[in-house]
Amino acid sequence: MNGKAGVAAETRQAVMETVNQLGYVPRPGGRPRGPKTAPGCTNMIALVIPGYSRAVLNAPVYMDVLHGVEASLAEAGKTMVLRHLLPEALASAELLPQKVDGVVMFGSSRDEHLIRRLRGTPCVQVMSAIEPEGLMDHVTYANARIGALAANYLLSRNHRHAAFVVSGRSISFDERGEVFKRAMAAGGGTCLEFEDGALLDSSGDFMQANPEHMRVLVDRLLAGNPRPTAVFLAADTLVPGFYAELQRRGVKPGKDLDVIGCNNERILLASLSPRPATIDIHAEQVGRMAVERLLWRLDHPREARMTVALDPTLVSSDGVQELQERNQNSESRSQEPEYDKTFQVKGF
Repeated sequence: MNGKAGVAAETRQAVMETVNQLGYVPRPGGRPRGPKTAPGCTNMIALVIPGYSRAVLNAPVYMDVLHGVEASLAEAGKTMVLRHLLPEALASAELLPQKVDGVVMFGSSRDEHLIRRLRGTPCVQVMSAIEPEGLMDHVTYANARIGALAANYLLSRNHRHAAFVVSGRSISFDERGEVFKRAMAAGGGTCLEFEDGALLDSSGDFMQANPEHMRVLVDRLLAGNPRPTAVFLAADTLVPGFYAELQRRGVKPGKDLDVIGCNNERILLASLSPRPATIDIHAEQVGRMAVERLLWRLDHPREARMTVALDPTLVSSDGVQELQERNQNSESRSQEPEYDKTFQVKGF
């Protein structure tokens, strides 16, 4: 590269071919410099999944999120390092096994060890409820709108007595249910809520309805006063078991009792007849946008933290995606049509 004598022509050619392949550019005076990357850049991004069981992660909606993260990183030429910390290992496990440029953290964790370890590393949280006091960029879905979409769908089909079925308490489910009940009431309807923390069995590799608990819940629902003509299930994971119990009693879903779920977990709904309506939270796009936000953060480390919430949309009972009218007057809207820029606070 310095042009000095005493080097065989074939050696010089081999060196220069390698230099070109690696992107080295000779500086004045003949000394090479590396590719145009930040000092210490590894092109490796960690996907950290803290405290979630295998059964939860195997839910189709979460698999869509993880697929979106992985595919988007691959398209950006990044190598993904997966770090799944089971609940029992969260406190003692080493968080990041090697140097990475940034982190996508799945879900939420208040674990002090995790927060301390991530401080100083560009991070984006993906999924989970919006935390106004959060410490990092956050990409998720507009959870509060889900209840309104479900209620408006049922009211448009002339249902005035509905039920909300939830498998346990959580910030997201509570908000979803409260908005659903308020929207039903605003439309002149009523809503009964049925909650059972043991409705889903997550002890194995996959979450599925607990048949005994689902049986009891359906009996309670059908005995409701007034008896609901429609039901909003907080997650599609509940729908197959719910359908099975209705059919055991001779109650026809979609005819005797209208059903709408949430998450658009297509693999769970495709074999059901009739296929229920559902709310699509655009899980794969959430994962992709988390990577987009992290790549932006790597180039803008001092900018204010940002939360991005994608709009959910209704998928009707025939599987057709229905576009929802957007509130053009809301100042929280982003200029981008795909998502909402919810708020900005000081960076992590």
